[in-house]
Amino acid sequence: MEHLERVLELLAEPGDDALVIALDPTTAAVVEMPDSLDISSDLVPDADGPLDLLTPDTQGQAVVAFEHARREGHGSARVRRIEDGRPMWLEIADVTEPHGCLIAVLVRDDESEQSERQATTIAPRRCSYRLSAAAIIEGIDDDLTAMLGWSADELIGESVMMLIHPDDHEAGIVAWIELLEQPGHATRLRQRFRTKDGNWIRCECTDHNLLDDESSPHVVAELIDVSREVAAEAALQRRETLRDRLYRALPTGVLVLDPDGAVATANDRWDELLSATSDSGTDRISLLLESVVDPDTVRAAIDAATNAGSDVDLEIDLLRSGPVRHADLHIRPIRERETHVGLLFTLDDSTERRATADALSAQMRRDVLTGALNRRGVEEFLDDRLGRPIDERERLTVLYLDLDGFKSVNDRRGHAVGDRVLRAVTESIRTTLSPPDVVARIGGDEFLAILIDRTSDPEHIVSMIRSDVDTMRFGEAAGTDLGVSVGRAARRPGDDFDSLIARADAAMYRDKRGSRRASDGPPPPLGPVGSRNVGDPFGRLSTT
Repeated sequence: MEHLERVLELLAEPGDDALVIALDPTTAAVVEMPDSLDISSDLVPDADGPLDLLTPDTQGQAVVAFEHARREGHGSARVRRIEDGRPMWLEIADVTEPHGCLIAVLVRDDESEQSERQATTIAPRRCSYRLSAAAIIEGIDDDLTAMLGWSADELIGESVMMLIHPDDHEAGIVAWIELLEQPGHATRLRQRFRTKDGNWIRCECTDHNLLDDESSPHVVAELIDVSREVAAEAALQRRETLRDRLYRALPTGVLVLDPDGAVATANDRWDELLSATSDSGTDRISLLLESVVDPDTVRAAIDAATNAGSDVDLEIDLLRSGPVRHADLHIRPIRERETHVGLLFTLDDSTERRATADALSAQMRRDVLTGALNRRGVEEFLDDRLGRPIDERERLTVLYLDLDGFKSVNDRRGHAVGDRVLRAVTESIRTTLSPPDVVARIGGDEFLAILIDRTSDPEHIVSMIRSDVDTMRFGEAAGTDLGVSVGRAARRPGDDFDSLIARADAAMYRDKRGSRRASDGPPPPLGPVGSRNVGDPFGRLSTT
């Protein structure tokens, strides 16, 4: 209700210019004024909406005020009445509870009117005075008094030097002598003029030599206050100096081309990244194209930014002395009022970042315990292989391996010993395979061996893995043996990861159900059996 109270406060003494409109809270359309508000009909204008009452340049502020009122309950804006341009204050309050509408109130903006009246009394920025040949002030106009504060009585008869800053005297005397030597001519220079309150205003002074006027020889001086322009120029110079220092200190390479494609500027980092020199000039683009592995992509990106106005972001590889380095190249068209005025290039060395990202990505695809590929890693590996046409020179076969008796290892010896078993089994499979064959751990005691090498003999590899795992046993007191069930599936046309793994998994379970260990007889005794030594994960585990 506080917004309603504000509205009622404005309406308590509305004045002759006050207007009140009821608005639909959703569409902003004018609705009938609720009787519950008891608003005089004299205050309700005949208009389709509040925008009809406002000048076009202030209608936007009114729309923003309406949106604020609709979202937050209250909005306000300074606007102008279209009838006479008078500044008005617009208040919009959400009074849907209990009145069912928004209320827009327009009242006179006395503060803005006062500011505008004050603006008309601001000191002028231009004035003039009259000098004799001896630079004595003979007359001034009213604008000089308004601008500098001096009255005619205080200046007439005085040397103009009393108004000029001592540091500007020398330049002023030189210009005055040149002026006296050229009747009918004018000189112009910038000097600081003293105001009556002791401040200094930088002015552009133009002296006109009218000393050849026989009836009244004199010099007319015109002053224009340029202190604001000078201050703005100084501030701009400071900003440009700071920008230039920051620009050159950036760790990012920066290159700017003008509308004709010539180099407008380039910082040292750009040249450093491309091993260029500061005098490369317009050859910097050619050097960029020569420095990248794929120049056609960069050339197409430059064309897209120039002709289509497209922003382009590329990851590129730079050919420099030594290893290839990676970089991020960003190209931005520069436009002014829809006109192409140049291109901005930025270049960042991303070698370390990409190396870190690749390392993290590789870690995400590796089993932390064994270092083998994890399920995600082997799925991406197989998806890549299965996405290629079948190559008769390759043999893509999947071996699905599941350890038998591993649960007893964990139960009797603990998970630490179990982890050592998994690492030893992984190493056994890895040493049995030949690149580009790979090993993966996809579950607790489940492994995949992916055979790619056409010379790899799946039967021989399975036999070697079985032999290695079979000889990993505890001492007689433990009474626990390890074994491995293996299923094999070769690639077929149309296979994907799931179908290939499913066939290998089904074959593994057939092997497990076949009770391979029972049919093979009792396990071999401890001692030499001719298998390779793959380590002793249990401390007393025999693999010989």
